[in-house]
Amino acid sequence: KGQEDVGADNLRRMAHGEDKVLEELKARFEALKQQIGALETGRIGEKLTEMAAAGKSEHRSVVAGLLAGVTTLFSPRIGESKVPVSLEMLINVSRRDGHEILGRELIRLIDEYRFDKLHRSVRLKVLQVISSLTTQAPYPTIFDTVLLTLARQMVGISFRAATIGDPSSSEDEKGSWVGELGTEFTKMMDSRFAWVSSRSSDVMNCLIYNLLGIIYELQAFKNLHNEYLTNHIRFCVRLLRETTAHWQQNGGRDIVRVLARVSHVEEISGIWKSFREVNDGAVFRAALRRKTRKEVLAGRMSLSMQKEMMHMFHRVKMGQQNKPQSYYHHRFFRHPASDILRADVARFICGAYHPSNRIIASSLLPRWAQLGWLYASTKAPQARVEIMQAVLWDFYFFQPASDSIMNIEPAALLLTRSIPKYPRVSQEILRLLLAEPIPDGIPGLTGGNAETPLSRIQEAFGKLLGVGVVSSKAMKRVLDCHQITTAIRQGFQNKVLPNLFVSQVPRSSSPGPPPVSPSFSAPSSPTPTPPSTPPISPITEQKRENKTVEKHKQISNTPKSSSITASKLVPTSSQQEPTQSTSS
Repeated sequence: KGQEDVGADNLRRMAHGEDKVLEELKARFEALKQQIGALETGRIGEKLTEMAAAGKSEHRSVVAGLLAGVTTLFSPRIGESKVPVSLEMLINVSRRDGHEILGRELIRLIDEYRFDKLHRSVRLKVLQVISSLTTQAPYPTIFDTVLLTLARQMVGISFRAATIGDPSSSEDEKGSWVGELGTEFTKMMDSRFAWVSSRSSDVMNCLIYNLLGIIYELQAFKNLHNEYLTNHIRFCVRLLRETTAHWQQNGGRDIVRVLARVSHVEEISGIWKSFREVNDGAVFRAALRRKTRKEVLAGRMSLSMQKEMMHMFHRVKMGQQNKPQSYYHHRFFRHPASDILRADVARFICGAYHPSNRIIASSLLPRWAQLGWLYASTKAPQARVEIMQAVLWDFYFFQPASDSIMNIEPAALLLTRSIPKYPRVSQEILRLLLAEPIPDGIPGLTGGNAETPLSRIQEAFGKLLGVGVVSSKAMKRVLDCHQITTAIRQGFQNKVLPNLFVSQVPRSSSPGPPPVSPSFSAPSSPTPTPPSTPPISPITEQKRENKTVEKHKQISNTPKSSSITASKLVPTSSQQEPTQSTSS
């Protein structure tokens, strides 16, 4: 029972009417009906104020019951409420605590899978409630979380709707409700633009990163969601132009990455060109030198996607991941075009989830194995390239003073651990590192000095080898693997590791006769190991590398979390770690 998927368990309980959140809301709604059902319309407001003033628990009960009544959540006929309550009554009662309780109830209502399961008219009424609250002042901090939670629920919703449909739609209408919901979501933010643009830089960077990714998603549904796409692009262009200072000062390199993916869109191409030409690309160079905050990277993961991924990292052991991975694929990547989400998932794994020392030393599923699965299970060639670019993105712009080595550790381990079973994965990593596949139009890091992506890659590998995250023996196995093209191995050694590592890569361009395939039981080097020095097994080497990573994490300076509630956007390790420790 403890190993079961919590999200799947909640989904089963939801299907059988056992959702605790909805049960609680229904109980509060029924209690409210008994209190005000027989009253005249003119006395309802006075009665609600009297009930809410009795105490904190009574106030919460009244707010939750009013929210269920206003959104017609449990009405016999969806869209109509027999209880004479209104949105004005809800706002008046909620104003007693600055709308703090109402914000929490809204987050619970749109959290995880629950929002997808609501009736389409109920979802629209929830948007109306949120839109009305944005006109209230002062703005409580929890409103920022409400906005970001709603935006994250829009990630991948087109793919989910196209495969699972909608409980209130027929088979012919499958997926059509997304355009209606998305259009209302965009109109809500556009009509409250002054409020949205006044959010903090952290919130704005999360929102920009999320909305630009949604444009890329909607390209696969141009005909179905044309109005939604048009309105969404118009709002993003306005947001980028009027809030440039937010992401120019605090935005990270991933905002440039998602902006490059949609730079072919006519309305955005002008912004892309103007930013690229300002001070010879100084805006882009400044953003590329900054690492992306964890909360921003989580913005391209829906709440369910993040929860299921964290479940695999904290509950699934290495070697037992096939079933959870199949479930994840079936739930989030079933649509043929949904592979474009995988690059954002890879960025979340590399930059947002840094496992604790306890998890690193255990037998739980490591990050590099999950990245290998994301890449290997993708069939579309373009999606494969995007995934590997996302995995290596921090290599191209690595800054030793500010970047954490944990951002590049999974890619480096994927490079070395793919030998000898998956040499094609290692070859693709080496090829893309040599090619420096930065999207067209990004000026890179030159700007009048000798700083190039190749120099950043050299710096990254120098630090990896220097602290022992990747051992020289592991790199030797890669460079001596004859299943990788000789030109790629020789080019990587000459360009990236000329002064860091010496291997036996032949200097001739001809590969020569292929030797016996390398394996974990025998060293792959053409030079025999001296009898006095026994070979080190990969298991022993992995333990040494894990200890080195632990030591590095203990001495590294980790930046503090942003003002956004990190426990909501990116769960901490202490919240998700297994109850029983496992040995290495």
